[in-house]
Amino acid sequence: GEKAIQVLDPTLLISKEEWGKIAGRSNEFPNGQYILLYKLHESEILINYALQLKQQLNCKVYRVCKRAFSNTSYKGVINLLDAGPLEYISLFKNATFVLTTSFHGTAFSVNFNIPFYAVLRPEKANNSRITDFLENMGLSERIIWEDKKEKLNYNVDFSYANKKLEEEKNASIEYLNKAI
Repeated sequence: GEKAIQVLDPTLLISKEEWGKIAGRSNEFPNGQYILLYKLHESEILINYALQLKQQLNCKVYRVCKRAFSNTSYKGVINLLDAGPLEYISLFKNATFVLTTSFHGTAFSVNFNIPFYAVLRPEKANNSRITDFLENMGLSERIIWEDKKEKLNYNVDFSYANKKLEEEKNASIEYLNKAI
């Protein structure tokens, strides 16, 4: 019978400028333009989209993933085996484009205004975390379902998402301050 209050994920309570200061302290690898793949599960579709974007954008593809040393290697995709927290943030901040299967990959892309797609499996039970967030930010078109072939669009208008994210952040911080 209680009404639950939903607040933003803690990573979204920090502005892109604040995250940028943190990321600025890393070694900031790699240099130049690149597509960042951040995945939590193996996805041939994600790799195919990355290789397609690589040709369109003429840049390298870097992949951060758990157990990267044991994942399949793909020609044209460079596995990053040693990205710590600062490098992780820097990789998102400096990417040309992001392809991700992760909520946090999606969140950092939106917060940093980096063009992205969230690539989701229709059968996964926890997709709502990403779909609800992107719907709230007015960015539902940035979802690609693995069972459908999509034409990729590089351009993303973050103007509504930036305004909405700021509103949600202020409301979340206000509620958390009152609750604590």
